[in-house]
Amino acid sequence: MTSTWQRYGQLNNEVRELRDRLERLQAVADAAEVLVNAPQSEGARRLLADRLLDADATAVVVAAPQCHTLAGSTRDALHSSLREHMEPATKIVPKPWGHEVWWAVTEHYAGKILHVASGHRLSLQYHETKDENCYLLAGRIALTRGASVEKLTTVTIEAGATWRNQPGVIHTIEALEDSDVVEVSTPHLDDVVRLQDDYGRAETARHC
Repeated sequence: MTSTWQRYGQLNNEVRELRDRLERLQAVADAAEVLVNAPQSEGARRLLADRLLDADATAVVVAAPQCHTLAGSTRDALHSSLREHMEPATKIVPKPWGHEVWWAVTEHYAGKILHVASGHRLSLQYHETKDENCYLLAGRIALTRGASVEKLTTVTIEAGATWRNQPGVIHTIEALEDSDVVEVSTPHLDDVVRLQDDYGRAETARHC
């Protein structure tokens, strides 16, 4: 049975959520007022898009087509700006062992999905600066890691497993079946030193 204090906590959380929602809607209303009266200049459109992104962008995308006083060119520019921020274009990078899907590349972090075909292995490598966390989304892999080549250990892991490759840690993975790995890291995507490679790339320090 829910106690009085538990119910009080739930109500307090609901009130806080409503207050936050109202603040976002007020920000949308303020930006919409600028939207109607803004001059048709690129600078004004950019300023408007930035203000809307600080508010509830999803609500604005839905509501903007219904604003009859909104000029079509401004609305198109707004939608384009929002898409740039909310739906960054993904990039497919072919690899000899499969491919990567780069779904986020920013000045602060990067996000990738590594699809590794069964029987293939990434290079044995380490990073000088890059720090990465990985999540095995699907499949089964052999994960090899160690402080040096002489101290490598290998474990078999399945979907749901996570691990971290800190700078200096030597590592590789081999797909025991078709596998997908989600990787989130610092943005140092060129920071890869290959020690061994099944595809003859050990002399280069580029993407794995």
